[in-house]
Order: sequence, then C-alpha cells, then structure tokens
Amino acid sequence: MKIAPILLVALSLTPVRFAQAPAAPTGSDPLVLRLAAHFYRGDQPAPGPGGNGTMGPLLHESEVSGFIWLMPTLCGVFSSANEPKGTEKAGATSYNTAQHIPGSGWRVSARVLERNGDTFKVRVEWERRWDKSTRLTSGPTGTQEITLRAGEPFALDRVEPTLTSECGMTAARLEVTIAPRQAVKRSSSEPVGALTPIADTSYDAEVSLVFAKPDGKEDVQRRNLRLGASPSPFRFSTISIPFTDEDVIRINVQGAIRPMATTAGDVWLQLEIDRSVTAPPGFVPGPSGVQMKRIPLPASPEPVTIELPALFSSSRDRLAGHALALRIRILTKK
Repeated sequence: MKIAPILLVALSLTPVRFAQAPAAPTGSDPLVLRLAAHFYRGDQPAPGPGGNGTMGPLLHESEVSGFIWLMPTLCGVFSSANEPKGTEKAGATSYNTAQHIPGSGWRVSARVLERNGDTFKVRVEWERRWDKSTRLTSGPTGTQEITLRAGEPFALDRVEPTLTSECGMTAARLEVTIAPRQAVKRSSSEPVGALTPIADTSYDAEVSLVFAKPDGKEDVQRRNLRLGASPSPFRFSTISIPFTDEDVIRINVQGAIRPMATTAGDVWLQLEIDRSVTAPPGFVPGPSGVQMKRIPLPASPEPVTIELPALFSSSRDRLAGHALALRIRILTKK
C-alpha cells in the first residue's frame, strides 16, 4: 500500500455497458436505485467487503444523492450525504475520514424519471471531486439520461489506486444499478417508505463500544447521548493493541445516531459508524470506513448489539479473536 502513484483513468462521458445478465427481481423484494463504487481485480469483480459495492452504496426507491470516496489504495470505500472534510494526505496503511483527503471520489445524484415494469429511465449526474488525493475544481463530469433494466449495472467512471494496493484491487468503477433491496446486503429488516427527522420527541440513550479479547474479557466504553432532530455524534477513546515489541495497532470509532420516523409513524434509529485503523507496515487490517445502518427503535431497555466488521483478514492473523461491537440502549423518552 505504498510507493509510486498510478495515473487515474477516467471513462469517456458516454458510459460503457458491461455484458452481465440482469438479476431477476423477486416480486416481494422492492427495487431500489443504487450508486456505488465496485472494486475489481483485473476484469473480475473482487470478492469480499466492498468488492460488490456493499460498503459504499447510496440507495433510495426513487432518488439518491451524496458523496462516494475511496482510500488511495482502494482498500476502503465510504459514502455519506455530506462531503468529507479531511485535509491531510493519507499514508499507505491508515485512513481516517475526518482527517484524510479521499484518494479519489465523486459527488453523485440520480433519480428515476419513468418506470415501465422492470425497466427504468434514470437521470444521473456525477462529478469526480478527488483525484490522486487532491481536491479538484474542474474534474471529469457526466450528465445523462439512461435506461436500465433491473440488475443491470451501468459504469460512469473508473479509477485506479494511487498507492500500491496490498488488498490487490486494481480498479474501482462508479456504477449505477437498479437492484432488489435484498441484493444490497443491508440489514435483514428495513423501514418501509421514506424516513424523516423527528422534531418534537427526544430520547436519552447509552451507546457503548465493546472490545472483546481472545481471553473472553471485554473492555467497555460508554457514552450518554440525547437523541433528537439532528444527528447526535459520539466518539470513543482510541483502542491500542500491541502488534510487535515496538509497533501498536490503533483503532478509532466514532459516528452519529438520529431517530427518524416513517410515514406510518414507526421510529427507527439511523446510524453512521466510522471505524479507522492505524497499523504498522506489514499488517493488512479488515475493512475500515463508514457503515450506514438503520435499526428499529428498541422497545425495551435491553440493549441492541451491532457487530462491526472483523479486525483481521484471516484466522491466522494476530488480531484473530479480537472483535468490536456497539451496544445501544434507549433509557427514556422525552
């Protein structure tokens, strides 16, 4: 994940269709509009986290907009409705969304104009905002109306790593897709309909970061939050894990929680969880980045546990047996 930059390669403004058989949507699984960065090794989609775009999608039934960005090594992908604000260039072994400039990334928006069965007419606008860890003022852009069948990807732009990729990724493509919601691999249950902020109700909540060790012991950090109309941020102290006699792996977890309501009046918690790993040379951590998640508002004081992605790449790694999870407990309703 180090050394010489590689020139990023952009597709022409007339995107390329890739010959893939469209997935047959199930009648009970609603279709969603998805913009995501898909990773590739050569011409083959990369397996594992992020390889199918599941770590960085922006999706909605009819309209979607926001930002998608990548680590310089293409070993992590992130998405948010808000533009990342990092100002420092990242090294080869660590990336923190609050601190570092994206290696490459886009501002994106798309909306469905028409639908005829499983065929959709979609308007897409995209702009490459970051290239080679530099904020662009006039990067490649594209605006077009395209017709998509359910399950058929449409490539908008392509980038390559600017630092040597220890995870083996050779390219990432910004793609738009109409896909069954289940294929996006989000949580097993999803709210029905649009979500809106709750303006007249607040909740006292306890958020805990649980760090489990191979010996079965747990270190727990707790934070008390007031959840209301705006996202309530949380941040935990750095977790340090000895790697060698001299080197230490450092893990930071932060994020935000916001209660949202469906049109039917059901309340959900919308979470943004950002985990970053700073590691010494020679260690390839599991996926870092922003995890977007929605869960129903807990109806009892019992905590809800959300497991974070594994810290290690294989069972033989030194961090095998270590695990992170968030526990969320609603204390009172105001």
